[in-house]
Amino acid sequence: MTSHIPTTTIPNLEKQVRLNLKRANGWQPMYVQGAPGLAKTYFWKNNAPEVIANELGCKPEEVGVILINPAIQDGVAIGGVTVPFATTEEEREILGDYKLMTGFTLSPVVAAAKRMLALPQYTAVILLWDELPQARDAEQRVTINSQDRSEHSINGQDLPKNVFVAATGNRSIDKSGAGRIFAMLRNRVISSEMIFNLASLLKHWDKMGWNPVVREWLEAADIPWDHAVPSEDRPFCTPRSVEHAGEILDTYMAEAEFGSATENDGGDVMFVPAWVRDMIAGVIGIEAATSLVRFISKMDCPSPSEIFSDPQGTSMPDGMGSQMFACNRALANAETADQAEAAFAYILRALPELRITLGAKVLNLMTENRWTNTSDETNAFIVKYSDMFPILRG
Repeated sequence: MTSHIPTTTIPNLEKQVRLNLKRANGWQPMYVQGAPGLAKTYFWKNNAPEVIANELGCKPEEVGVILINPAIQDGVAIGGVTVPFATTEEEREILGDYKLMTGFTLSPVVAAAKRMLALPQYTAVILLWDELPQARDAEQRVTINSQDRSEHSINGQDLPKNVFVAATGNRSIDKSGAGRIFAMLRNRVISSEMIFNLASLLKHWDKMGWNPVVREWLEAADIPWDHAVPSEDRPFCTPRSVEHAGEILDTYMAEAEFGSATENDGGDVMFVPAWVRDMIAGVIGIEAATSLVRFISKMDCPSPSEIFSDPQGTSMPDGMGSQMFACNRALANAETADQAEAAFAYILRALPELRITLGAKVLNLMTENRWTNTSDETNAFIVKYSDMFPILRG
């Protein structure tokens, strides 16, 4: 199916936001659509504040975000409720002898924006209409004037100047309950369709410091991405679900048993047990989870026996994920104090960002087994990072 909406990626959307901010007639609301899991909402909550802050000369944390999902709100929660109020004598001279009129109470959304900007820690606000195409007609209509830069209001109530309006949503083909936005709304906003971009995902993964093993898999493997919602009712592989898979693997890799070898039904040696694989498959799908687990099992890393026999001379992999895996596998196979200390000596050659967490894991292992520490390197590590161990041990 051919899309008639121009496509964008996170890096390009950052540039578009920056240009939009500089326009002489002011900010024009932006609407970003696309398949689920492509970081549309995430962009407005995390990337956009940085871009806006750079242009306004403030800090990213000074740009607040008000996220409203009109699909689960009613018009009253967005625009306020109509109530009667008394007319003045002057009004009755013009309108006739009517003692009551009706009008809207203050919009809760306008009130929220004004309250936020009244706080000293905020300079600007992003008002994000999230999942807009899922909203009923009545709720979608209430948002229209806020997305018209000549109006910049809700039910006739002006939004503050430094409120930047944006919206996101899935497409009608995405099986997510989304319809089409009104044509009059489409004609008021800058429309774009977010598409998958591996380079921007990897850049963001590095920035957030997420699981390095998954990061290596993303770059090296042929990932079975689901670029469209599958016809089957199953978990599917998107940047969002891969982030969740990385978090699951992070948690398992902190367990003492991580790195222990098991065999799958086909007799292959695996380093992630079936129950963990199935948990990961529950977020990215069976095919993608199988690909990740096989990638981990085939990582080119030295064996525990090589590390135990020569921790200084055994090769250290280049990638952070491979280093993490090699060190964890050695720890999982350490059966004596000497082997644990050899693993620790090897860990001290790893990247700095891995040493503290893995070093603490060695100390926990030695404490649990009541092994005596005789290494000068281990003692020096304990002295240097002793204040962090309670945190690292959880």
